Amino acid sequence: MKRMVLQGITSENHLTAVKHVLELDCPERVIMSVAFMNAGGVSLVSEALKPVKKQSTILVGIRNGITSRQGLEAILELSCSVYAVDTGRRQLVFHPKIYMSHNSNEARLVVGSANLTRGGLCENIEASVILDLELDNPDDRDLFMDLEKQIDGMIAEYPENVLLISSRSDIARLLDTGQVIDEAKDSRSIALDSRHEKDTVPPIKLRISRSAVSESEAMNEKGVAIPKQVEFIIPTQDALRELGGAGTNDEIFERVVQIMQLSEDQLRQRHVRKNRSKVANQIDFAKGRLKRWEYTEKTSGDGGGYRLTEKGLREDITDPQALLRNPD
Repeated sequence: MKRMVLQGITSENHLTAVKHVLELDCPERVIMSVAFMNAGGVSLVSEALKPVKKQSTILVGIRNGITSRQGLEAILELSCSVYAVDTGRRQLVFHPKIYMSHNSNEARLVVGSANLTRGGLCENIEASVILDLELDNPDDRDLFMDLEKQIDGMIAEYPENVLLISSRSDIARLLDTGQVIDEAKDSRSIALDSRHEKDTVPPIKLRISRSAVSESEAMNEKGVAIPKQVEFIIPTQDALRELGGAGTNDEIFERVVQIMQLSEDQLRQRHVRKNRSKVANQIDFAKGRLKRWEYTEKTSGDGGGYRLTEKGLREDITDPQALLRNPD
């Protein structure tokens, strides 16, 4: 079977596709490789992962301002083999999204754009190809074995960048050096621009030309323009409405990013003076203004957050510029 899933446009989502991979009979091995992972994403697949946890290898990118301590802890608690992939450079992101399993007769693959987050598996517009391979077919077998060989080769060849996570203390060190975020603190201010003194991971040595790397870095440093602060106000109100009227800071961040269709280049840009994500800074401004205008109020609990007031639920903001000029 070979088919496409276009999440958000069709009725199928990536959670169903990933569960299809994990539910293969008597799997000999399961591999999941993603750029971003958080606790919400892991919680969606944890029940399906538990029966195959001993056969599972998880690779997840870090140093990206999205992968979280909570996500790593949740996947580690399932007793999977977990590797954090750190390129050692802000401009280079570990980005493959591959979900694969095999037994002696068949293999299942999902290859596409979906990360191990709630947005990636259920909410964003994401696309992947789903392949059910018969291992007695030489072409199918060669495709699967080549992919598995390349992943294993990366783990073996880059021990300084593909880091085995065996304990919570390993994760705590990544948090201490700013390589992962803490969802409870909405820590989008992760210090990606400057290396922590304890950060000893060397830049990964890729097999591409130095000129290509330089051109890529130059483009990323220049970056794509970030919308103005005022442009985040309406999407933040919309995000809270889509979340049912209230959400944690992390949920609000992810939903605003989805609504505004912000790119990864935009998400990686840093506010030089505040040493934090520019997007996070703009969203914080919007949340603060909505609270000042009594459209929202802060909530207590893990991670903090905001809820819409009666005014925020009832009234649409149509001209935030006018409110900025005349807040009363």
